[in-house]
Amino acid sequence: MGWALDNDRFGNWQDRDYSFGNFITLTQPRQVRGAAAALQFTHIVEGYTNDQPEETPDQLSRDDHPYAGYQGLRVELAWQESRGQALEGGQADYGQSYGLEVGLVGPSSRADVMQRLIHDLTGTVQYKAWDSQLPNEAVLNLYTRQELDLRFDATSRERLSATPYLEASLGNKLTHLGGGLDVAYGSSQPLSPSVASTVRRAQAADDQ
Repeated sequence: MGWALDNDRFGNWQDRDYSFGNFITLTQPRQVRGAAAALQFTHIVEGYTNDQPEETPDQLSRDDHPYAGYQGLRVELAWQESRGQALEGGQADYGQSYGLEVGLVGPSSRADVMQRLIHDLTGTVQYKAWDSQLPNEAVLNLYTRQELDLRFDATSRERLSATPYLEASLGNKLTHLGGGLDVAYGSSQPLSPSVASTVRRAQAADDQ
């Protein structure tokens, strides 16, 4: 189980645009047809405001972007299958994940309540223009990621992982197609953001 709290004031002490995020994640390992899998649930609350650190009018002007609150639940199934040796002294795992996210934009997301709570705790000025936020709208999004996780013994104690991947999403929250390469270096199991690495860590935690 993990919990993350984002707030742009943590970095540059300015509260603007993407204002805050609250993420609660639960990952549960499973065995699926001989492959290691992890079922992940993520609860998301986000808030977006304009750059108004001192002046917080009750209503936004015509040139301002409306405030936006979002709350959603994302369910993701990820699994990895061993592909045996890769090159010399290495191992290869094929990882893939499929996710579904449902949510709500608008006053019913209660993102304004979460932001006011966080601003009370941090002593930050309260924003008054949440009455001008976007109206309620349902959100539906699909996600997938395909990757090849390559791991090599760099030394007797250190490991190097390189993971080329492709990812895509489709929906009214985010639609995109992308790819890249994740590289991680460390002892035993590098904390790579790869799907296969996530499944292996979930397995290890379940075995303890």
